[in-house]
Amino acid sequence: MTGFSRSTERLGFLRRFMGDKAGAAAAEMALWFPVVGFLTLNVVDVAVYIYSKMQVETAAEQAVGLVRQVCNSSSLLPATYPTDHCSSTLSTQMTSAAQQTTLGTGVTLGTLSEGYYCAKTSGVLEAAGTLSSPSANCSAKVTGSTAKPGLYVNVQASYTYVPVFPGLSIMSYLSTSIQQTAWMRLQ
Repeated sequence: MTGFSRSTERLGFLRRFMGDKAGAAAAEMALWFPVVGFLTLNVVDVAVYIYSKMQVETAAEQAVGLVRQVCNSSSLLPATYPTDHCSSTLSTQMTSAAQQTTLGTGVTLGTLSEGYYCAKTSGVLEAAGTLSSPSANCSAKVTGSTAKPGLYVNVQASYTYVPVFPGLSIMSYLSTSIQQTAWMRLQ
């Protein structure tokens, strides 16, 4: 009878142990915390990356906005528009305008590009001559068009993104160079 009572005691102990819920929440939290923490770190890092990308786009738009503000003159006709009118005279001011975002001096600008373009029905711009000799109209680029080519400027802004949690998030292993191009029609 002693053997039977010992096995009953063991089964009773096992039943009590299995039924005891004290500390279960702590054990579950210890199992789930790394998963939730990893997801949270990645959400924060991706959100900061997306915000940085928007700031780079804003920087490029501010740079070409300055060109429109300073270089756009109704007296400049396509035939008299000088070659490379703004890029040589406004590069410092454009860089300063681009660096007014929260990214500051981390934003760098490429060279300003100017030219005459025709807009296709899909919205894609296609080059239509040079600054010194633009095409008379867009018929060669857009079927049936009689519109004159527009004078456009564009600039590319770049920023090197540094992950918030290097080595811990997925953003650490992806490309960290952010580049955005902004276009502006002057005429």
